[in-house]
Amino acid sequence: MHIIKKLGFYGLFFSLPLIATLKGKGILVSLFVAFFLFDGPQACVSMIKRPLSLKKWILSPSLKVGILCTVALFCVYVRNWESMFTLLRLVGLALIVAATSLGIQTQSADTRHHVTKVFLGGGLFYIGFFLWEIYGPAWASKCITDNTGFNVALFIRGTVILTFLAIPMLIAVDRFDSPKKTFAHIFILISLILILLKAQPSAARLSVIGGVFFFWLSYYHWKTIKLLFVLMGGWLLSAPFIFKYFINKNTLFKWMHYLPDSYQHRVQIWETFSNIALTRPFFGYGLGFRPLLNESEYGSPLCLFYGKESVNIMRSTTLPDGISYYDWGQRVCLNESVLTTHPHNGPLQIWLESGAYGALTFLFLIYFLYRVMNKLNTAYRPYTMAVIGMYFVYWNISFGMWQTWFLALVALTFLLFQIINGLPFKGKQS
Repeated sequence: MHIIKKLGFYGLFFSLPLIATLKGKGILVSLFVAFFLFDGPQACVSMIKRPLSLKKWILSPSLKVGILCTVALFCVYVRNWESMFTLLRLVGLALIVAATSLGIQTQSADTRHHVTKVFLGGGLFYIGFFLWEIYGPAWASKCITDNTGFNVALFIRGTVILTFLAIPMLIAVDRFDSPKKTFAHIFILISLILILLKAQPSAARLSVIGGVFFFWLSYYHWKTIKLLFVLMGGWLLSAPFIFKYFINKNTLFKWMHYLPDSYQHRVQIWETFSNIALTRPFFGYGLGFRPLLNESEYGSPLCLFYGKESVNIMRSTTLPDGISYYDWGQRVCLNESVLTTHPHNGPLQIWLESGAYGALTFLFLIYFLYRVMNKLNTAYRPYTMAVIGMYFVYWNISFGMWQTWFLALVALTFLLFQIINGLPFKGKQS
């Protein structure tokens, strides 16, 4: 392996602390670097030169239907120039991932072994960085934000990156026939727990719980996975109706004060966006739709709920628009809109942008994912399901579904799976 390429792999994985400090957006740069390191450009050339076999199309009717539905869905998505550019960006990202995946297939066992070792070392360095920031001097937080200690907001995306990369790290440890691998597993898991106890977002903790549940279910009860995918599909189809009629600030009025402020906000976001989505239930508003915050039609005020035991009844940065008192505590309505740039919920975003047609198309994609999982190597099913479980939690309560850094992170995780998959043991490692 060329020395420049070796140095490139070290840069790819040991730069993770820097990427985390830059609020995680640099993970997209990591994907571009991986594209070149794994001979993605050559894979692009081979994809162009390789003729598409008509027989493959004939033998794969489900794939044909999926591609046609996806193309039709994207046609529904495109409503303006902004949606066109967003769509082109997503297609470009998909092509980079596909070319990188093909490039990985051409790598030798020695190259894969070297990359796995470097990734594992970089991952452990990343964990050490987080522990140093949280429980140590917090140099990065002090340098960038002038905080006296760990700055939670600075590393929100960095924490999300850690939750995903911890899974291929656990798999990578198993590829080395060493008596120390049990201790490495324990160290990674305990460190992850220590980090998540202090770091944000809280969605990271919930996503790890979701990932563990999906892992456990696929490892011990694989036959129930079909039911799990059915429930995921049912949730996709019913989400706007559930938030409109069952999970909103009116039905949860007496219990809202038990939720943290951020989740109170989300409940109101989901209800508001459900109302907007159901005004165009068939084909939605198009990709990247963002209702204007100052429109009276959509701009309902944000209200926060506080129990009697709460001392601080309002945020100091925002003046209250009205305070109401109840037997359980107080409701404080603020002079700001409940809306954000996206619904913080994947199914709602699908309904908002493409309506029922988009929901049905994504339902087919969920079925296609289930078919892929059934054919996957049983040794890697639980880990893959863990990633799906974590993504499903984030997808439902946190990031927008088209955020390129988040999609790049998920793609990079599965590319690491591909590198490690089938890697031969190399004997004992120090």
